[in-house]
Amino acid sequence: MLVFPCVLLSLLVVVSVGPWGSHAKRERCKACKSLTDSFMKGLKKTENANYAGGDTSWEEAKLGSYANSEVRLVEIVDDLCSRSDYECSTFLESIEEDLDHWWFKLKETEDNLEMWLCFKHLDVCCPINTFGPKCEPCPGGTDEPCGNHGNCEGAGEKDGGSGLCACDKGYEGLTCQECSKGYYGNSTECTACDRSCDGCHGPGPEGCLGCAEGYTAAATEE
Repeated sequence: MLVFPCVLLSLLVVVSVGPWGSHAKRERCKACKSLTDSFMKGLKKTENANYAGGDTSWEEAKLGSYANSEVRLVEIVDDLCSRSDYECSTFLESIEEDLDHWWFKLKETEDNLEMWLCFKHLDVCCPINTFGPKCEPCPGGTDEPCGNHGNCEGAGEKDGGSGLCACDKGYEGLTCQECSKGYYGNSTECTACDRSCDGCHGPGPEGCLGCAEGYTAAATEE
């Protein structure tokens, strides 16, 4: 009769989070954006190293076969990660075939490498001003997230981040379009009350709704 030690089965259940930790997509998104940014800088660097014409179409024509060559790709890739950057090197190793595919097959039609690699292909990032697994719009919408008066927590991330607005000083509410106590104005601009006020509806002491500690209402002539 064959006996299979249970210890072997238990070893199969070990879960590894790998080099990215518990928020794998968040870390991979950061790595992807950083690497694609470095790649585009490398693309520009190799243009300037050969021809400094300033006009993209002119440079591409003058670069000739080098423009889309494997030699140029290798030059760019070799300069993407420093020797000590383990996360960058690990990420690069995992997407080298994807970079090759983009370079030789898609570069002309998918000219935004970050959009293609990080958003469409790997699906580890959300477009700007969206968040969460389904890349939902931040409060206030993608054009004016948080009323342009705050930051959308987790914007651009697939995992991590609530999508709630962290409002700038003087603003509050779901979309940061209300004035906090001690400020007056509207959804476009909130201004601090005069220091003599405990709440206000307008500028100066005349706009006070009440007096701050240490101040008292002055009699005014009708």
